[in-house]
Amino acid sequence: MSEEEPKECSRCGEVIRGRHVDAIGVRWHPWCLLCDDCGKPIFEDSFRSDGEVAAHASCLTAFRPRPCAKCGEDVEGWIVCAMDVIWHPHCFTCTICEKPIEKKHKVYDGNPVHRSCKPKHKGMRKKKKNSANVGKASSAKKPAKK
Repeated sequence: MSEEEPKECSRCGEVIRGRHVDAIGVRWHPWCLLCDDCGKPIFEDSFRSDGEVAAHASCLTAFRPRPCAKCGEDVEGWIVCAMDVIWHPHCFTCTICEKPIEKKHKVYDGNPVHRSCKPKHKGMRKKKKNSANVGKASSAKKPAKK
């Protein structure tokens, strides 16, 4: 064993002494490296990692494509996470004015609407205010929540 300084676990921040796992470019306690798919610790030697996420070899859904909620095409690159689903940024548009929604929005009848846009008809029912989270998609893909 080389004379290196003890490293901290990427998840808990505690110093690692003894057994450890090197994954996603950092060091982990074996019980702290969690599967991005099922959320359980990855104790076995067989797991998949693409440099950004790790999953049990048997958990493949973390690496399956995610479809856009509007167009149905696989989402890669920049994504919008809103209303518990994934969108391409150009697909996350206001139902009323059809312009892209970049931050805060309302939901009318299950559809995203700019906070400044008014419903087309009085029958549209308003739901809670929402925020869209925009980020870069990793090459590992998580399924949309249902």
